[in-house]
Parts: sequence; C-alpha cells; structure tokens
Amino acid sequence: MSLRTRLILAFLLLSVVPLTAVTAQHYLSSLDTLHRVARRDAEQMTLELGQRMEMVKNDLSQRAGQFFVNNRAERRALPASGDGSRVVDLASLATTGVAETFGETAALLERIELRTGVPAPPQAPAAGTRADLPAPPLPPAPAPAASAVTASGPSDAPAVAAAADTRSAQLAAVQPLIIDMKELAQELGRAGVNVDQWTPEIERLVARGVGIGANIAARARVQQRQAEDIARRQRAEEGRINEAAHASHAAFTGGGEGLDVTMQRDGKPVGKVNAKLRLNRVLGTVVSNTRRENGEIAFAIDPKGAIVADTADDRAIIEGLGVTKATEAFSSKDGWIIVTRDDPAGSGARFGIARRIGDSVHDLRVTAGRNLATGLGVIGLALVGIFPISGRLTRNVRKLHDGVNDLARGNYAARVDVKSNDEVGRLATAFNQMAADIEAHQKLAVEQERLKRELELCRQIQNDMLPREPFRATFADVKGISLPAREVGGDFFNYFTMGDGDLAVLVGDVSGKGVSAALTMANVQATLKARLPVVSDLAELVDSIDREFEKSSPRGVYATLFAAVLDRKTRTLRYVNAGHHPQFVLRVDGSIVRLPSTGMPIGLLPGQGFVSKEIALNEGDLLFFYTDGAVETENDRGDMFGAERLEALLIDAHNDGVDAVLERAEAAVRAFRGSAEPFDDATMMAMRVGGS
Repeated sequence: MSLRTRLILAFLLLSVVPLTAVTAQHYLSSLDTLHRVARRDAEQMTLELGQRMEMVKNDLSQRAGQFFVNNRAERRALPASGDGSRVVDLASLATTGVAETFGETAALLERIELRTGVPAPPQAPAAGTRADLPAPPLPPAPAPAASAVTASGPSDAPAVAAAADTRSAQLAAVQPLIIDMKELAQELGRAGVNVDQWTPEIERLVARGVGIGANIAARARVQQRQAEDIARRQRAEEGRINEAAHASHAAFTGGGEGLDVTMQRDGKPVGKVNAKLRLNRVLGTVVSNTRRENGEIAFAIDPKGAIVADTADDRAIIEGLGVTKATEAFSSKDGWIIVTRDDPAGSGARFGIARRIGDSVHDLRVTAGRNLATGLGVIGLALVGIFPISGRLTRNVRKLHDGVNDLARGNYAARVDVKSNDEVGRLATAFNQMAADIEAHQKLAVEQERLKRELELCRQIQNDMLPREPFRATFADVKGISLPAREVGGDFFNYFTMGDGDLAVLVGDVSGKGVSAALTMANVQATLKARLPVVSDLAELVDSIDREFEKSSPRGVYATLFAAVLDRKTRTLRYVNAGHHPQFVLRVDGSIVRLPSTGMPIGLLPGQGFVSKEIALNEGDLLFFYTDGAVETENDRGDMFGAERLEALLIDAHNDGVDAVLERAEAAVRAFRGSAEPFDDATMMAMRVGGS
C-alpha cells in the first residue's frame, strides 16, 4: 500500500469515524436525556392525578359529613329501610338538601346511605269513654325507643309536646262545662225550679270533673316538663354534634365504587355515610383537568381494566399503545413515554400519563443528521484537498527514494531537489548534506587508501633498508628485529662490514611518526652507511650529521642514534650514543655493563658536539641494542614494560644465542602488551662476540 493511500485512509479513519461516533454519542445522550425528562414529568403528573383523586375523596367525605350534621330534616324525610338506614338515590337528589350540600360533586354520586339512631316520641294514653267511671290514671311517659337514627340524629320531641298540648286542651274544655252546670243550677233555683233532686248528681259530676281536670292538668304539666327537658337535651345534643362530630375514616369499598365515611365525636363513631359513586365519572373528572402543555394524555384504568380518558380519541390512542392495568412504565416504538401509578386514595384504579416524544426524537434525528451531513461535507472538502497535498508529499518522498537509490549505486553526487519547509523538506536537506558528506568521506577514504598504500610501500621500503639476514662471522654474530606499529615509524637498525673488515652497528629512532620520520630515518641511515667507511672518527661523523640534520629536517624533528664499530682483531668497540637509551653489554660471567649517552640527540641542539668512547669486549660477551619502543610498550592498564624487565630478561638469557635472546625478548614484549595496540615500533638487535 502506497504512502498516499495510507495517508488518505488515515485521514478518513481519523475524521469520519470520530465524527460519526461523536454525532451518535451526542444523539444517544440527548435522546436518553429526553426520555428521562419526559418520564420524570410524566411521573410528576401521575402523582398530581393521585393527589387530585385524594382531594376528590376528601371533598366528598367532608360534604357527606356536612350533610349528616346539618340536614336533619332532609334525613327524616328520607325513607328508612328495614335495617334502619336511610337511602338517598339519584332521583331524589334534586328534591332534597343533598344537591345543595354536595353541589357540583352530586353528579359523581349514585346514592347515599345514612345510618344513625334517634329516641322515639312518647305516646299519650287514651281518655275514658264513660263519664260515670273514674278516669284511669295516665300511664307514665314511655322511655325513648331506639330507631335507625342515633342520638346524634333528629329526635321526636315535637310529638311529645303536641301530646301535652292535647291534654291541656281537654282540661280547658272540661272546666267551662263544670262552671256552666253550676250556673245553670243556681239560675233554676232562682227561677223557682226545684233542683234539689239534681243537686247531688250535679255536685258529684262537678267534683268528678274538677278531679279529672286537676289530674289532667297535673299530668299535662308533667308531660310539658318532660317535653321541655327532652327538647333541651336535644338542642344540647345537636350543638355538641355540630361542634364535635366530624367525618373520619373515609375509604373506598366495593371495587372503588363505594365511599364509606364514618362520623365520629370525641373519638367515638356516631354515624356512618355510605356513598355509591359513579367511579368512571370521578376518574374522568380527575383526568379531564390535566394540563396538556406538551401534548400529554392523562388517563385512568378503573379496577375492571377499562380505560378512562378525557376524549374518545385519547382513549383510542391509549388502547392502541397496549396499556393494561399491569403496565408501570415503558417507551413505545411510536415515540410515546407511558407512566402509570396506583391511585394513592385506594380506589383500586391506576392513573397514567402518556407523553409523545416522537416529534422531539424526530427533531433530534434531523439535527444529528444535519450535523453529520455538515461534518461529512467539510470532510469531503478536506478530502478533495488531501489528494494534491498527499500527491505533493509523496512526490517529494519519491524523489528522496530515487536519490537514496542513486546514492546506493555509488553516485555520490546525487542530490534531491525539494523546495519545502516541512519535515519532508528538512529530510531532503539532511539527505543532501548526507550525500555531500558521503562524497567527501569517500574522497577522503580514497585518499586515505592511497596514503595507506603509500605507507605500506614506505614500510616495505623501510623494511627493505633493514638487514634481511643475520650477520655470521668468526668474530661476531649479529641479528636484529623490528616489531612494527600501525604507522610507519622512524626506528632503524643496521649492521654491515666496512672495507677493512670491521663491523659497523647502527641503532636509531627519529622522533614522530609517519612518512616524514621514515624519510628522515632513511636519510640518516644512508648518510651513516655512506660516510662510516671513510670517516674513522665517530664523534666527528655524528657532529657533521647533527649540523646537516637541522637544515634538511622540519623544525622540531630530532633523532637518537647509537653508532658503533667493532674492531674484528682487538674486539674493541668504539661507539657514540647521541641521546639514545643506555645499551647493554652482558659479560660471560653474567655481569652487565651499560653504554650511556655521550651527547645530545641529533637535531635537538645542533653544535653541542659528541664524545666517542671505547669498550673492550671478551669472547662470548653479549651486546643488546634496542629503541624506546621496546621499553615503553604499554599494556591495557597503561603500565610500561620498562628497562628493568628487559635487563632481568637479558641477565637470565645471557648464555643463549642471539636468535634465542631476540625470540625471548619479542615474546616478553608481546605478552606484556596483550591486546593493547602498539603506538611505536619496537626495534631490538643482539650481537655475540666471537661468533656462534
């Protein structure tokens, strides 16, 4: 897959997918919020419906209590049933005080039953029909009889008072008759009529009339007082009822169609009102007054499962949503939120609110779709622009790729032409710089390779200038070795015979490294080799070379030199040590003699002069010559080999041949150095006087 394709896919994945996810999340969260708000509002409205039903129940119970207390006459006018209850049916509401007491709520009632008890009115005794018989005594007033109405209801005290009035009227009618009879007897006597024969009978009749009247009057007064006492107790009882009787324990019965209201006074029941309701009309009244700010539909489900709503259309909608009495809360596919709650008043019905949120959901979907479409449109515009941008970017990358291939094929002059300031442009600049550096390094590597080959050639020349074979003669055996470092150095050794047969021995070291030191070494060695046979004075020879060295060598370059000549006849060694390390002479008896410096290094301080010295050698003496590279060899820890180790090694091997001595010395130096890189040539040469 190309980089351009990956860029476009990455752009789409990082833009379209997050935008879709954000839009969907926003839509779902808004929808969830809408559902929760709608459900909470519906639950609040169902709670209000329940509270309204409670208010209706309380209002009916209070009105029933008022009717019980205040409408005594209407209660008495109601027909009493066999069990003593008085029933108000629907047809009598318009002709009784029930309609006035219950007002507009009377339409919610079907009938009312009142249960109470009242005292019965006293009965008057019948008067005697025979005048000649003494009047029987009046029976005492009977005790109040219990009826279907209790003491808190209306009494029959007016009937008792009416009976007393009748007795008083009878007494009043008798008294004038007695008076008239007496006056008639007196008139007949004055008229001359003999009334003596009637007088006893008249007197007996009058006496009896007076007794009857007195008895009637006494009985009337007793009954009058009883009536007044009953009326007084009734008024006091009615006052207490009006003040203390109240409706309590109002509860729905009979599937919610009955309302029982118990009347109490001083915590004790004194009566009961049973009202049969038109429950569906009550439920309709409750749900019809619900606000419909957001298109809510209030409904109720009666105890039988029937739907009660404000209109037939509302009832059809609720029935179409599949709401049953077991429904509590759900969301329909048509975008309705339905919440129901049991009637807290205890009617057995359930109140519910159906709120349509489909329009709001549709608006949410439209808004989310519009936002998504807008975002996709912006992404589309960006996608149109990403093609040329990605093409330009990948074009520059392609140029870089081609440049890398050219560079890999060896075209170190390859460059990338990218004119931009972005990361690709900076990468192209870095590539061009890298290519230039590689080109320079390649040139340098070529130059270094050329120099390396030249150095190898110089080393080869330097090695060729050294003796290839050991010197073997009856008066001496000589052999030398050189342990090369990485670079060409200035060490040299040489031995050769001169015209008179004497043996010349040379060991030297030019300061510095490289070609210049090698050339200086070659120059010094060639000069010595050419002049030694013709100049017998070594001090004079070295002094002349010292003066010429300053002129022909770079400033700061100098050389140490040990030049000696062995007289083959006398075994005498003449030498000049120009700043070189002390050389060793190991006697046959194991003692050691050092040959110290006799002057300054060549070229260091020209014109100081040199001293030539001699040492007599014996048959079998061993001479060991070396440069500073042998004793200044360092190991990995930075320790130097040192002249003391070399001296001890020579003492131990002074009886060995020159080959064995050199091998032991070379092995000791290599073992001490270990894996450390040598930084200077180590040159060593051994000579045994008297030959092998």
